[in-house]
Amino acid sequence: RDRALPRALRSPFATGLAALAVGFGVGLALAGSRAPAAAGFVEWSGLLGQLWVNALRMALVPLVVALLVTSVAGMDDLRALGRLGARTLGLFLALLVGTAVVSALVAPPLLAGTAVDVGKELLGAHALGEAPAATLPSLQGFLLGLIPVSPLKAAVEGAMLPLIVFTLLFAWAATRLPKDVQAPLFGFFRGVREAMLVLMRGVLLFTPLGVFGLSVGLGAGPGLSLAGPVGRY
Repeated sequence: RDRALPRALRSPFATGLAALAVGFGVGLALAGSRAPAAAGFVEWSGLLGQLWVNALRMALVPLVVALLVTSVAGMDDLRALGRLGARTLGLFLALLVGTAVVSALVAPPLLAGTAVDVGKELLGAHALGEAPAATLPSLQGFLLGLIPVSPLKAAVEGAMLPLIVFTLLFAWAATRLPKDVQAPLFGFFRGVREAMLVLMRGVLLFTPLGVFGLSVGLGAGPGLSLAGPVGRY
């Protein structure tokens, strides 16, 4: 069946982009309609999109944990893990500094003509009014946050960086165990990895439906009033 489709339609990016455009168009067509059927369609479309997002988040944490544990278990030389971590940290800091410099130079002139507060329009004034003011953590707070007091709490809250630190430490500790203890432990995480990859592939098959559901609400809500500001952004 895939061979019968045009090449572009077999691309996840193309199908997701098409679903975004179609959903936004359907939302625009239903915007302002007072018909109960139209309101119900928009509501159920939003529910469909949120279910898809929840499914992605559901599979993400166990997949990341299992991939990290099995990756460390497969390393012949654990010193390579330290070198890889150092290179990753250096690349992260370089990208962070570079992005900050480019943003400081380019963003002000690009956004100077945007008269609409895009974030306020997207989220709604009520939602922003209830949100607490964001504060940047201190260096001490950031370093303390790297070691989670409860790994389960970090997983539930989606705090990926502390969870990754714990998972790497756990995997390193597991490599120090006797071989007869390592085998079932790493076998369990390999099974989790394969199961989560199958689950994630299944969730990604529904990407067009999820994107369609999310974009219907966007089109029916802010609609064309955000087309210019979002495009400029």
